[in-house]
Amino acid sequence: MDSNEMKTIEEWAKEKNTAGEILKGTMILEGWGCGKSVSESEYDEAVKLFTDGPADGRK
Repeated sequence: MDSNEMKTIEEWAKEKNTAGEILKGTMILEGWGCGKSVSESEYDEAVKLFTDGPADGRK
């Protein structure tokens, strides 16, 4: 798949079976609103940052 292809974060979440809680947390961390279009690599990186990050939000 082309990592530069743009889709909404909701489309990526559905395609990648991202849990709703993970999507919402990622959206908050990144400051993304509903319907935001991102590339696959941007989406994957943001989800990884959220899921691998500390629970208290420290960097």
